[in-house]
Parts: sequence; C-alpha cells; structure tokens
Amino acid sequence: MNEAEGGRPNEARRIEQASWVRQVALGGRARDSGLKKLFDAYDAGVMSRCARRHGLTHSEAEEVWQDVVMQICQRAADFRPEADPAPWIVNMVDSRAIDLLRKPSRRHESPYGDDAPEGAAVPPPQGRPAHFAADECVQRGLQEFAREHPQEARFIALRDLEGLDIAQLAVQLGRTEDATRTYLKTLRKKLKPFLAPCLDLLVS
Repeated sequence: MNEAEGGRPNEARRIEQASWVRQVALGGRARDSGLKKLFDAYDAGVMSRCARRHGLTHSEAEEVWQDVVMQICQRAADFRPEADPAPWIVNMVDSRAIDLLRKPSRRHESPYGDDAPEGAAVPPPQGRPAHFAADECVQRGLQEFAREHPQEARFIALRDLEGLDIAQLAVQLGRTEDATRTYLKTLRKKLKPFLAPCLDLLVS
C-alpha cells in the first residue's frame, strides 16, 4: 500500500492488480484466485495502516480487512479497469475502520483488558446494549447472506449502502424500473430469514 500513501504510482502494479479485481468480478475459481492475490498483496499493509493510522488492535484490524474483502467481492463488477485498486481499497479500509471506531462497544473496556479468562463474561457496552447486540446480529446475518448469495448481496449494498436510486439500479440490472422494484422486494424477502434471529433484539 506504499504507492497509495504518497509514493509514485507503479503502472505495472496498477495493471496487474486491476486484473485481479476483474478476476474477482468473474466469480467462481477466478474470483478465488483474484481474492487470494489481493489478500497477499494488501494483508500486511492493512494491518499496519489500521494500527498506525487508526489505533486499532490486531483483532479489530482483521475484522476491518474481512469486511473490506467482502466489499471487494460486492463491488468488483463496478470497478473501472483503468482505475487504480490501491486507493480504492485504502478508502474502503479507512471508511470501515472509522465505522468501527464509532461503535459504542469500541469505547467499552473489559475489566480484564486483553487478558480476559476464557469464558469470562464481558459486560455489555454502556448506554445501548440491546442495540449493540442487534447490530452485531444484523452484521452476522448480512455476512452469511453475502456468502450464500453474493450477487444479490451486492445489489442490496448498491441500494442500501451506496444509495443508488431505482433508476440507477435499473441500469445496473438492465431491467425496467418497475421490474427492478419487484426484484428488490424479492431480494428483501430472501434476506429476511437471515435477519430473523435479530428481531427480538431489535425490538428490545
């Protein structure tokens, strides 16, 4: 990640890594191969950046990187071939790290510090423990849905995370706006069972 942090961009590196992102967009074995290459190229740099710039622990940095890898899978098809993957990935890392820093749980410290005995109960974060638990549950549900339905998860992310409107989504799908609305409703029904265990927490 050095080039993205102030060094002179390396065109050969950009072309090679852009080809890895295109592999991810293809899915199947090509996706697995592209992800492995990107992981090997960025893993150490992400860990260092998360620690140095954001002050995250190693486990938190790993959480950030896992989420970013999922975002790469979801957004690879929209990546422009002429673009540089490095700032694209760095931006996702920084954005996810900042989100993590804002979580109420991040401001809560266990009385055991980092040496909590195995099985010891860690008190819930102050303020909104039910909402914290619900957020964690929803995140797990979304991640499981993305593993089983990556294309559908990418479409929902375009709508809910990136804010594309129905007209823009229709262009992405190559469908009419009415057909896109219907498709979105179908996807939300498919997603619902993955979030069902979270309903009690959401209304607590």
